[in-house]
Parts: sequence; C-alpha cells; structure tokens
Amino acid sequence: HNATKQVAMAVNTVEVEPVQKRDLSDTISVKGTVAGASSTNVTSKAASEITSMNVQVGDIVKEGDVLCTLDSTSIEEKIADLEKSVSNANAVSSINTQQAADALQQAKDDQTTTLAAAQKTLDRAKDSYNGAQMLYDQAAKQAVEDAQTAYDTAVETTNRAIETAQEAQELNKYKDTDTTSKDTLSNLKEQLADCEITAPCGGVVTAVNSKVGDINAEKNV
Repeated sequence: HNATKQVAMAVNTVEVEPVQKRDLSDTISVKGTVAGASSTNVTSKAASEITSMNVQVGDIVKEGDVLCTLDSTSIEEKIADLEKSVSNANAVSSINTQQAADALQQAKDDQTTTLAAAQKTLDRAKDSYNGAQMLYDQAAKQAVEDAQTAYDTAVETTNRAIETAQEAQELNKYKDTDTTSKDTLSNLKEQLADCEITAPCGGVVTAVNSKVGDINAEKNV
C-alpha cells in the first residue's frame, strides 16, 4: 500500500514554471565515439616525395578537393626516357618485319629466275635430243637427264629458301618489343596520374598519415 502510494505521488508530481516567452532546450550527456556512416581511405600509387599537404584532421572537404600533391618531375623524366626506348624498339621491330617480308619476296623472285634458267636449259637439251642423229642419241639423252636433275635440284633448293624466309617472317610476328618496358611505362603513367590526390567524396578528414617531405609508399593520406 505504501509503495503504491509513493508511485502515485511520483506520477502526479509536476514541475511548474511561470508562463513566459523563452527558448527551451534539453541537454543529454553521453560518452562514445562519433563515426560517419562510411569511411574512405585515400592512397596514391606514386612512389615520390610529398610536396604539399592541404588538409589536416578535422577539415571538411568536398569531392574533388586537392588533398595533397607529390613530386612528378622524376616520374615524368622516367616516362620520357622509357617512351623513347619503346619507340626505338618498335622502330626496330618494324624494320625487322619489313626485312623478313623483303627476304621472302626475294626468295620467291630468285626461285622464278633460277627455275626459268633451268627450264630453258632443259628445253634446249630436249630439243637437241629430239634432233640428234642415232650416233649421238646417248649423249643427247644424258644431257636431258642432267638438265632435268639440275631443274629438280633448283626446285628443291629454292623451295627451302622460301620456307626459311617464311618461317623467319612468321617468327617475327610473335616478337614482343620488350613487354617489361611497356608494363613499366604503363605503371609510371598510373603513378603520374596519382601525383595529385583529390577527395573521392565529401566528408571530414579523420586521419593524415603522411607529411610534406615523406616518400610515399602507397600509404593512406
């Protein structure tokens, strides 16, 4: 009964204030950590010195704001040297391809010339054999056989030359002009693009893990 009475008294207890125009506010004190709904780590692939840091912890940034910049000079120099090297390699590859094509065509032309001469010798031997007297039949027949053998040899020899030239041309198609250099060049261009780090979204900077003068090694900024 006493407990019920105390509860009733507590429920019916009200605070009374004089009616007046004023601002009302309630304050709630709590302990904890405030965190955003999402977070984004911003890194750079550029292995270079940080030349400027434009934000610090607590700063509010908008999407596209430049957070920091890295030295691009050394990367640009490497790209220029490598592009020249790759360009030279491509030029050499182009020349080799043309030379292989020329060698193949020359082998075919040589075969045409050689076979024409051999055919001419064979035809003459046959004509001589057909018009020879009985006394010289054996000699004329031998001449025809020798001419035929020479012609067959010329066909075999020139065919081998053409096959060799064709193989050289086919192999040249599969030569890569220094794949390693091309991969390195692609990587350097990615690094160059990463020398200016911008905010991918708007928000509050919660951590800065680098400072001006540091050599970046893909650390979070």
